[in-house]
Amino acid sequence: MMTVSSLDQDIRARDIERVLRDYHHRRGDLFFTEVCCGRNGSFAQGMRGRGARAPRMDALAIPRRWDRIIVMAYEIKISRADFRHDDKWVEYLNWCNRFYFATPKGLLTQDEIAELRDSGVGVVEVRRQVNKPKLLTCRFTSAAAVAPFVGGHIPWELYHTLLLNKVRGG
Repeated sequence: MMTVSSLDQDIRARDIERVLRDYHHRRGDLFFTEVCCGRNGSFAQGMRGRGARAPRMDALAIPRRWDRIIVMAYEIKISRADFRHDDKWVEYLNWCNRFYFATPKGLLTQDEIAELRDSGVGVVEVRRQVNKPKLLTCRFTSAAAVAPFVGGHIPWELYHTLLLNKVRGG
C-alpha cells in the first residue's frame, strides 16, 4: 500500500467547508451545509429501522445551469480514521448525482483516489497556497461520475429538505 503524502495537519472541516462554499458561490451555484436526508429521520427509517436519525451530508451544491440538474454532495474528511471507518456516505448517493470526498491534500493515497474514481466517487483536495499560507484552494483531483436520478427528476424529498435547510440558514 502506498503511503500518505505530506498532509496539511492544520486544515479543519470548517476550512474545507468554507473553501467549497467560496468555490460554488463564485460560480453562482446554490450551496448548503449539514443537509439532512429526510424529514425527522422519516427517509432514514426505511433504511435503518424505526427511530433512526436521518443521515446528514456535510455539504451539497447545485451548479447554476439550465441544460441539466446536477446535485453534488460532499463528505468532508480530515482524518484517515474517519475516512476508513465511515460507511454512511453510501446513503447519500440517493440524494445526489455526483458525490465527492473533500479532504486536505495528502489525506488519501493515490491508490485510494483511483479506487474511489473507479467506483464513480470524486475527490476534492484542499491545500494551502505556498506563497500565501493563509489562502486555501481546492482542486478536483478526480471527477465523480454523473448518475441520473431515477425517472430523471430530483426526488421531492430533496426539494423539501433543501427548502427547509435554506430557511434554517444553511
